[in-house]
Amino acid sequence: METPTIVCSQCKTKVPTNSVKANRTGTDWICLECYNKEHKAKLEVQKPKWIGIKEEQLEDKKERNYYCTKCTYAFTKNGLFYGKCPYCGRENSVKMENKGADWIEDFME
Repeated sequence: METPTIVCSQCKTKVPTNSVKANRTGTDWICLECYNKEHKAKLEVQKPKWIGIKEEQLEDKKERNYYCTKCTYAFTKNGLFYGKCPYCGRENSVKMENKGADWIEDFME
């Protein structure tokens, strides 16, 4: 039995229906090669959060308290922390604990 084919809306080549995905807008079907090109360009544009932070801030070794807003896990880390929660693994949920004088001191330096 022959596998049905469909025409890729971007490169206009015939590809098997089991190797197509929806384009970014979800209106057309594209082949896996075009899909990878489309999403590779998107990934290259995104930069990590720490890009642009001054080098002296990255080398800061002061001990700070952090907590996860999702699972409430609290931990201490030397220097600035950027990343996933070490307990639940969720992204963009770790915040620095604000302790009055420490918080003001960090931003006055």
